Amino acid sequence: MIYIKATGDPGTVCISEGVLMKINIWMVNDWLEKYNPEQRISDGSQEMNGVRYFSEDLKLSGEHLYIGYSDQFIEFGGNRNIICVNGRDMILVTAPDIYVIFNEIQQMMEYYNNWEMEIFRALSNNAAITDILEIAAPALKTDAAVTDVSHRVLGEAEYVQGQYKHRLNNGFLEPETIKLINEAVYPHRNNSNPYVIRTDVSKDILRNFYSPSGELIGWFVSLGGGEGTSVMARMHLVNTLCKMLDMWFRINVSSHPIEDLLSEILNGEMMDPEVTAMRLKGMEWDRKKVYVILLRSGGSNTLSLSYIARYAEHSYTGVKSLYFNGEFLMIIDCGIVDIDRFTWELGGLLKRQGAYCGISYECSDILKLSQYYNQARISADFGDHESGSVNRCQDYALEYIYGRMRDTLNTDILSPVPDILEAYDRNNGTDYYNTLVYYLLFERDQSRTAKKLCIHRNSLAYRIRKIEELTGVCLDNPKMRIYIILTYAMKGGESHIRKDADFK
Repeated sequence: MIYIKATGDPGTVCISEGVLMKINIWMVNDWLEKYNPEQRISDGSQEMNGVRYFSEDLKLSGEHLYIGYSDQFIEFGGNRNIICVNGRDMILVTAPDIYVIFNEIQQMMEYYNNWEMEIFRALSNNAAITDILEIAAPALKTDAAVTDVSHRVLGEAEYVQGQYKHRLNNGFLEPETIKLINEAVYPHRNNSNPYVIRTDVSKDILRNFYSPSGELIGWFVSLGGGEGTSVMARMHLVNTLCKMLDMWFRINVSSHPIEDLLSEILNGEMMDPEVTAMRLKGMEWDRKKVYVILLRSGGSNTLSLSYIARYAEHSYTGVKSLYFNGEFLMIIDCGIVDIDRFTWELGGLLKRQGAYCGISYECSDILKLSQYYNQARISADFGDHESGSVNRCQDYALEYIYGRMRDTLNTDILSPVPDILEAYDRNNGTDYYNTLVYYLLFERDQSRTAKKLCIHRNSLAYRIRKIEELTGVCLDNPKMRIYIILTYAMKGGESHIRKDADFK
């Protein structure tokens, strides 16, 4: 509360020091708007917690607003006869007497003091962020929202009922608003004070929120321009509000919003791709190229996987760990992490923990992250399950394709060539089956094939002619070669050859 002590001498009347909230002279200027104030403010940053009448023997303090007749301070030839002073800043107004302005300032300070206390009580009672913003909006005189760094709206309030200028879009601000924020935020990423976005029609206010480690995790957004002659008054109020919201934000909002957004993309929960792309841009993930790594345990010790994921994330800038779909993933930023060096070191860590992993192809579009997660899963499923194994998708993609084809074929449309050669070898003691496999896998390179089979090139040429006679196929036909290779793979004939060093 604000108490007035009056002794009959205006010079000794003051408001007690029990006022909690501090004000600045811009707020005074806006509050006295109906008196058409003429402001001469050169600083405006001084915070005040009391108001006093001016007297000649009074020692001026920067913590107070002083009210007096203008001729007590300056020579002023205009009609404005009351002056409000703080430091080098002053406001000139015309009023019937000085007590009218004094009472206006008293009401202002009581209003904002109660406003701050009401917000504080709401925070103490663990109120929802929307309820807190609804308390704040009348004083801010503008629509307000709080979002995490992915632009998800955690709470919002309208200043004028039914006239909310920035409608929500499935829980997010409109794309144009997100774009506006992204453009303004970058130069202010380390700014803990409110800052202004200047648009064609208004001056909108943002204020950053940070995690205890200093990571940007969200924003207060005051949009729509607001009422009042000066945006500086609202900035002071925003700062007061957000200092109280800092603790709420740290307690209630995830300090890992990028992981949350990546999980949304993996789950297929994305909204408009354009909006999601802008959310990624706000977190500076829009142009990243990444790999997805899926961790698997050789036994039942999933705790070791959690340790691997946390260790890698803390040891490498550019590694994000996720627990998704019951599995531990790591998203590796190619622009920061040398993937070859990382996987080499990861192999040693996996071996010590009795684990292995699968790695996707390089992902150049984060919006397609679920596809690359499936690639990592395929390489983990079909790859080597020995401890320390680092399985890359390109090494096992064909096996996956073959497996899917085997699972879906409902009639035998494979080439008869391998069966013909296998039966002939069994009856005649020849080796035409393997000869054809190597010949095709070596892309008909006779020197390499003959060396692999430990035979003369002339002997290889004879075998190839014989194979064509027995099967009736022409190996000069590229489609026929692909058909036969595919048949070998579907029958499993390629798998034992792939393990040969020549084909790794």
